[in-house]
Amino acid sequence: DLSMVPTRQAFAAAALLAMAGMLWAAPDKTGSVKLTGMHNCCGSCDKSIKKAATVGGATVQTDREAGTAVITGDSDAVLAGIKALLEAGFYAKVDNAKVAMPDQSKSYKGKSVSRLEVKDTHLCCGRCIKGVGEALKDVKGVEANSAKKGAKSWAIEGNFDAGEAIAALNKAGFAVTVVSVK
Repeated sequence: DLSMVPTRQAFAAAALLAMAGMLWAAPDKTGSVKLTGMHNCCGSCDKSIKKAATVGGATVQTDREAGTAVITGDSDAVLAGIKALLEAGFYAKVDNAKVAMPDQSKSYKGKSVSRLEVKDTHLCCGRCIKGVGEALKDVKGVEANSAKKGAKSWAIEGNFDAGEAIAALNKAGFAVTVVSVK
C-alpha cells in the first residue's frame, strides 16, 4: 500500500518538528563561574566560602592556595552564591562577562576622608587581619586600621581617598560595606 510510504513533504515536516523540538526544548541552564583573587587564608575562610556560596542548589569547589572558587549550578543558584559570598565578606573577580561583583569603590572614588568605617568584611583570624593591612599599606595617606579578629565593623584612618582604600581591599579579596565616612 503506497499510502503508508512517507512523502517528501512528510519527511520535511518531521525534520522541522524535530528541529523545533530542539530549539524549543528547555535549555540547560547549568553552568559554572570561576572566582579569582578571593581572600582564603585558612580553613575557617575556606569553610565560610563553601557555606556562603552553597545556596539554591549551587555547589562550590575551592582552591585555598590559588585563592579561587568555582560555583556550579543553574544561573539563579550561581548568582545567589556570588551574592552570598559578597555578604559573607569575600570579594573576587568573576570569569563571566555577564556576571560581576559590584564595584564597591565606585561611589567613593576621589573622596578624601580622614576616617572610613566599614563592616561585612570576613575577619576570622590573624592572617585575615594581616591581609587587610597588606592591602591598605600602599594606599597613600592610610595611617592605621582597627581591623580585629571577628570584628563586625572596623575603621581606616589617615587622610586618604576612600575609593582607593575600598578598591585595594576588594583587590585583596575582601568585601566591605561602608558604615560612615568622615
